[in-house]
Amino acid sequence: MIQGVLGLYPSIVRYAAGERRGKVASYQSKHRYGDCEVGMNRIMPVLEHSTTKYNAKVLICICLLLAGGFAGTAKAGINKWTAIGPGGGGSINTLAIDPSDPMTLYAGSGDNSFIFMSTRDGGVFKSTDGGANWHAVGTGLPGFFDVRAIVIDPLKPSTVYAAGGGRLYKSTDSGASWQAVNTGLSGLAITTLVIDPLNPLTLYAGGYGGVFKTTNGGVSWQAVNAGLGNRTSLNGLSDVFVSVLVIDPLNPATLYAGNNGSVDDSISGVYKSTNGGASWQAANIGLPDSVSAIAIDPLNPLTLYAGGYGGVFNTTNGGASWQAVNTGLPFNSSVSALEIDPFNPSVIFAIVQDELGATVAFKTANGGARWQEVSRELPSYSSISALEIDPLNPATLYAGGEGVFKTADSGASWQAINIGLNNLTVSNVAIDPVNSDILFAGIDAYYKDPLNVTLFKSTDKGDTWQAVTGIGRAPIIEFDPLNPTILYAGSSHLGSSSGSVFKSTDSGASWQALSTEPPLVFGVNAIAIDPTNSSTLYASSASQIYGRYGVFKTTNGGASWQAVNTGLTSLDVNELAIDPVDSATLYAGTGGGVFKSSNGGASWQAVNSGLASLGVNELAIDPVDSATLYAGTGGGVFKSSNGGASWHAINTGLPPDSFISAILIDPLNPAMLYVGTNGGDVLSHESGDVYQSANGGASWQVVNNGLPSNPGVNVLAIDPLDGATLYAGTHGHSVFKITFKTLGDIDQDGDIDRSDLARITAALNQPADGPDDLRDLNGDLSIDALDARKLVLLCTQPQCAMSSPNR
Repeated sequence: MIQGVLGLYPSIVRYAAGERRGKVASYQSKHRYGDCEVGMNRIMPVLEHSTTKYNAKVLICICLLLAGGFAGTAKAGINKWTAIGPGGGGSINTLAIDPSDPMTLYAGSGDNSFIFMSTRDGGVFKSTDGGANWHAVGTGLPGFFDVRAIVIDPLKPSTVYAAGGGRLYKSTDSGASWQAVNTGLSGLAITTLVIDPLNPLTLYAGGYGGVFKTTNGGVSWQAVNAGLGNRTSLNGLSDVFVSVLVIDPLNPATLYAGNNGSVDDSISGVYKSTNGGASWQAANIGLPDSVSAIAIDPLNPLTLYAGGYGGVFNTTNGGASWQAVNTGLPFNSSVSALEIDPFNPSVIFAIVQDELGATVAFKTANGGARWQEVSRELPSYSSISALEIDPLNPATLYAGGEGVFKTADSGASWQAINIGLNNLTVSNVAIDPVNSDILFAGIDAYYKDPLNVTLFKSTDKGDTWQAVTGIGRAPIIEFDPLNPTILYAGSSHLGSSSGSVFKSTDSGASWQALSTEPPLVFGVNAIAIDPTNSSTLYASSASQIYGRYGVFKTTNGGASWQAVNTGLTSLDVNELAIDPVDSATLYAGTGGGVFKSSNGGASWQAVNSGLASLGVNELAIDPVDSATLYAGTGGGVFKSSNGGASWHAINTGLPPDSFISAILIDPLNPAMLYVGTNGGDVLSHESGDVYQSANGGASWQVVNNGLPSNPGVNVLAIDPLDGATLYAGTHGHSVFKITFKTLGDIDQDGDIDRSDLARITAALNQPADGPDDLRDLNGDLSIDALDARKLVLLCTQPQCAMSSPNR
């Protein structure tokens, strides 16, 4: 019998290839696949009165067994958050090139406006193709990590160190995973790292607090600040801010520490140690007060160059004296980065900001005797703080600022290389209500030049993005619900004289600043558009600067505005929401609770009964039952079922006192809710996650699969046409996307049944359409018997039941 069965193996294979089509059945704890009953750990033929039919069924079941085990891999791209960009534009503080493979780069990201504490605009990114593509390498790193320095072990490049704030992490697998190596670093806010090129277990970390040293690869650290500044504290911290460290490549016991602006100018400049940091001496003769960059000649380490306010300075005696070498540089220029050609040390590159604020690349071929401008292609808004040269091809350099830039012709031309460098802070994601392929991402850029790009558009659900220019800082975007070719954008630009609200009538291709009213000088927090008359809209601010704050209204599409604040006793307005049924009713979420207007903003009254936390950040209204509202606060989520007359907390499953930064209601299923948390502010280390409720907020569960640790969720948006695809705008990690699908429900009709199996069997032995092909249940990019079997195991609904004709 067995030999006969095996002899028919080719026929079994043909069956698996699709020559026969099976059927699905459900029978108690078993399932039917054609003529097989499938249990949890076996496949058996269905008993028949006919021996011939039974033997045939044995062959079919053996076919399924030969196809493999029951286990399958997780479905790729489904029920998992995926980073989709946009990439680039976030602050890049440091770059490092693998000395053994210059195509491998690391970039450290973080908001360089914050030095003392780590922020969410941070992390480590890696490229293995010379910067053409990047990906985050954050396993083991905290969610809030402002990376200021990265160094690579020159003898074992799989060992990498990343530091920022008061924390330092080490990877021994090329960034795949990280471990904290902070013991002894208490009090030091790290901004710079160097590694001993001859003994890589020895490293030095510098920053606010002076210099610390390890001799065991980071296992333990100790302060080495004797002579560094005027005084040290009891725990060894210095009063000197060390902005840059360099080490003598031939004699690593000699180090130089540059000081970029200590409180006391008498201790500013450069310090030198000749005994591995045991003691330091000032080496400042001829230097300015502030030094932000130092480069050392790799062949003659007594020659160094220092850059800062006032240009470039040179020493040929190991820092005993310095002289300006600024011929050809702009007057009163500031040098932020220096790099020396390792093959020809007379060639030096400098990144300079002139007195007008332009970022300019300069080069000297004679050791600084004369400089020549080589490029103005680096963006003026980008403060370049990192410059690295390819150790094997010195015509190639990389610059880090607001993104990463690359030159392959010694600085003559530069290109942004930011694909996958998803490190932007996204405050708003807006989806076209008619064509959900189109979406916009509004970027927070409070510390960037007003001309910086802060708006991106995608026409393919976030697969690719294009920068939108001509709008300034405008992270708040709203579509006209009646005519989606019209959009409004709220500006966050402090002191803008060009208007707070912008309007586009051509799907975002061009923008015009509306009248300088509403005079929300600090920027717009929220825009709400009347769903029945889109010429009426409201804009609000939470700032009370210059007395211009509160809610403003226009009834002519923004041509003119008037304040509508009567009764609005708390004027720091964070959010606005309009009743979808009665547009004369609207709500304002403020620092003093929720306010309601029943007359289009003419008057307001507080509706805070039961609202235990009055700092309201977010509001959402049930699209079917507009008396049901949700308020996101600094103390969790609250719900009202009577138009705000009373509220009660709905926080089961949420962390205590969650700072709710986003609330979303599924428009197709209003009982399905989502909230995002972000810890309250950019300096907070609280959790930042996404939570889901399928019962109107009665309980919540976290849905973070695929998100980085504590992403800091600023905004959530849902595809209005399918209700299954969500977007999360994060603080420092750009946008993530997830599609919630029921595994096995291929036709998405809510059931796993015969029609789903038919879609698989009709395509057996064919390649999947891609990672999101719902027929490819086991994620191997092919549609085969494994997928059919897995669907049978998932099929538990009564709709699957198909009794055998002979039973």
